[in-house]
Amino acid sequence: MKSELKSSKYELMSMQEAYHLQTNKTEQDRPFWNEEMETMPRDKIRDLQEEKLLRIVKRAYQTPFYQRKFQESGITPTDIKSIEDIKKLPFTTKNEIRNSQAIHPPFGDYLTLPFDQISGIYASSGSTGQPTVALLSLKDQEVLTERSARGMWAWGIRPGDVLQNILNPQLFLGYWFSHWGANRVGASVISMGVGSSERQLEVMKRYGVTFLFVTPSYSFHLAEIAAKKGIDVKNDLKVRCLAVGGEPGGSDPNIRRKMEEEWGAKVFDCPGMQESNGWGYACSEQNGVHMNEDHFIWEVLDPETKEPVQPGERGVLVLTTLEVDAQPLIRWWTDDYVVYSEEYCKCGRTFRILPKGVLSRNDDMLKISGVRIWPAGIESVLKQISGFGGEFRIIKDETSVVKETGQLRKLKLEVEYADHVNIESFKNTIITKIKNQFNITPEIVLVGTGTLERFEHKAKRIISRL
Repeated sequence: MKSELKSSKYELMSMQEAYHLQTNKTEQDRPFWNEEMETMPRDKIRDLQEEKLLRIVKRAYQTPFYQRKFQESGITPTDIKSIEDIKKLPFTTKNEIRNSQAIHPPFGDYLTLPFDQISGIYASSGSTGQPTVALLSLKDQEVLTERSARGMWAWGIRPGDVLQNILNPQLFLGYWFSHWGANRVGASVISMGVGSSERQLEVMKRYGVTFLFVTPSYSFHLAEIAAKKGIDVKNDLKVRCLAVGGEPGGSDPNIRRKMEEEWGAKVFDCPGMQESNGWGYACSEQNGVHMNEDHFIWEVLDPETKEPVQPGERGVLVLTTLEVDAQPLIRWWTDDYVVYSEEYCKCGRTFRILPKGVLSRNDDMLKISGVRIWPAGIESVLKQISGFGGEFRIIKDETSVVKETGQLRKLKLEVEYADHVNIESFKNTIITKIKNQFNITPEIVLVGTGTLERFEHKAKRIISRL
């Protein structure tokens, strides 16, 4: 390995460098937070990843969890000699992490540090099962802050900006990820958390908030509440940027366009999950999500064969963490569907791009007559239709589910409509567009705007009435 790659300038921006960037007005015009890393030539990125891979595999192997997994796969760390050997390594799944924490409570048996070196304890929302616990060392926190700052800087956040953090702070690592990054680039943070929509709007107006960190669904809900209260979010507020995460949508052109129309602000995607926060970030070009390739090795694999897919083909994102101190993950099966591109972005970053961000999660996948459908895809179609009232639900009931197997026999949707629409024409438009998109004819039940529940964190779009 090249010794120059071990230089700290290729790792994280130092506190001194960050402070210089915050306070120097000329430097604030720079498009990159960490230019040397974000524009590193592809061959050097590969060398750096390979060096870190060999190191993290040895580190993970210290734990009983990975010793078992490696032994079951018939390998040892010495079998991993290059980045091509990553395919020899076993996958790590959410269920395995849950089982580890259940059998060895509360933190599992894959911690590579003594507990007295842990600085923070966090937990997932548990929206897809039993919550899992994440532990951070101070080094882990610093790495997360670096990744967050890169995204903030790419979106145009600078000293003097005011960020209103509207994510859930209760054990939710994503909340602190955004807080730390905003502080690092020099922005001020208002820690609102979720809830109290009217109060959220009042705070935005009173303190001149310029930047929101929010879920896509809640951004639409806030705009609805503002309109009812006579607040013009485009003119009465100073919000110029929304960073959205927690749900698919930030990289979907239809959903993003609708958010930008509602708020008169730029929208940037910030995907991630507790185990791999900040694996990617959108840039000013808004053409997808850049991978943080110095911190992760990524693969996009066919969910059935587990083999790599081609650029532009849908596959599951698999991540190997390269800069994790306490709980490294080897070939983390994210269950997120993505596509990747080998084209370079006009912004000048050399990190690879996922042009559509996260398309959907495998957990949300519905199969009807052999066709796979995701709520995010349905939302994307509905956002294009004039008269859509803002919310929808996929309904599982006795008419849409085969009782014996529990499988869907048809797609049944409850869809809100605006007051001014021709109901019959609106309904036919939905049926036509969904049939054209998915080759399925849905059953549509129309309800008035405001009928369906709004959510202050992650939206729940699949409802069972069985």
